[in-house]
Amino acid sequence: MTVTTRGPTANSGTGWTNPANAYSDDANYATCSTRNVNNIWATYGFTDPGGATDITSVRIGLKGYQATGGDDQCTIAFTVNNSTYTDATGGAITMPVGSGAEATTWRDITSQQTWTWTLLNNTNFKVRVTTSRTGGTMSQQSLNWIPVEVTYTTPQGTTMVAIVGQ
Repeated sequence: MTVTTRGPTANSGTGWTNPANAYSDDANYATCSTRNVNNIWATYGFTDPGGATDITSVRIGLKGYQATGGDDQCTIAFTVNNSTYTDATGGAITMPVGSGAEATTWRDITSQQTWTWTLLNNTNFKVRVTTSRTGGTMSQQSLNWIPVEVTYTTPQGTTMVAIVGQ
């Protein structure tokens, strides 16, 4: 089994400040303090590694925190056709409060699609993050990284682990 985790290298949308800061796991952040703002992160660089027999797991993560807390949340959705977005199972994510509490929250989307390398390629696969709050003033959301993790089997049961983009 091989596990590959990658960050995006492209984004689109408005409302987030410095959205490219969510490309890698570092000390830089994409931030947003406005509710109902979408941004799309893309170009994760997944390609058929050749000889892979089965994609067994696909997960999307959000690593970051929120400034003051409350009922602020981020919702993850994804597309595999560069068009129609599907909300990730598991519901909205409430980010930990305070920069010292930064954490990665994962959403397993394996069962939401029959996965192929074509669906995960740079043209088709994109991740949308939407901010939300039911009332009051939105706290600043700070995203450090938006990784996607793909697990797949390799020929003859070879076991490999690779983490890319950190």
